Amino acid sequence: MKLTNPFINQRNKQIWQQSQQKQETLLIGFLLAGDPSPKESLQTIKQAFIAGMDILELGIPSEKPKLDGEVIQRGHARVLKTQTGTDWLVDYCTRLRAQTEQPIWAMGYRTELYQTDLYRLLAEKKLIDALLIPDCSLAEQKQIAEVVQPLGVDVARFVHNSMTDAEMRTICQDANFIYAQSYPGKTGQADIDFEQLAALYGRLDKHTTNAFRMVGFGIGSPEKVKKAVEIGFQGVVVGSAFVAQVEQKAYQSFFRLIAEMKKATRRKK
Repeated sequence: MKLTNPFINQRNKQIWQQSQQKQETLLIGFLLAGDPSPKESLQTIKQAFIAGMDILELGIPSEKPKLDGEVIQRGHARVLKTQTGTDWLVDYCTRLRAQTEQPIWAMGYRTELYQTDLYRLLAEKKLIDALLIPDCSLAEQKQIAEVVQPLGVDVARFVHNSMTDAEMRTICQDANFIYAQSYPGKTGQADIDFEQLAALYGRLDKHTTNAFRMVGFGIGSPEKVKKAVEIGFQGVVVGSAFVAQVEQKAYQSFFRLIAEMKKATRRKK
């Protein structure tokens, strides 16, 4: 399916256009802000972009990461041992924005991002290019979009196969940016039913015309990235597999993994 550019944000528009010209799917890496320390985290992200990561999905640390599996939960805990509040996050994101022109997407929970108004502050300071808050209601996501879209920040909506067609239709209506979960539940499960994932993509076809579609949850190997690409997704999110490498401080194997996954995003010409 040939799409016109679905994004509002200029960095997102540019990298999407580049991926279309190269016939590649975008590799989106989830890493927690400040993991294992702000300084080390900034350096790791810099090298991850060099290795082939297209977009950073920056995890905002939470005391109750209810949608995350054990690997990412431990990452949240590592950061919160030394960092508290939100002031450090603004400084961290300022330094992060200064070191890269690649898109930065803030991913977090409503308690930390929405209820504190951190989402608004990051958008007003031009520190992020998109927002992903999976536990906000659709009404809240629309309210957030009204605030940040005029500032050039895209806002994702979320779907999964356990939704009814009516629910999916409502979520997809007027959406330009959709995060498809390969399964409902927590991140980091090893098994994915790719037939069901293909069916989910097919269902999205009925409800969207020009939305950017990305998939996450359990995409932990180059082989799984390739399968998601073959289904048709324009973006693939890798989280637990990346956070596990950071936890082990296995940085050389981490960067090799990124390069292998990026190679798997190339679509057949």
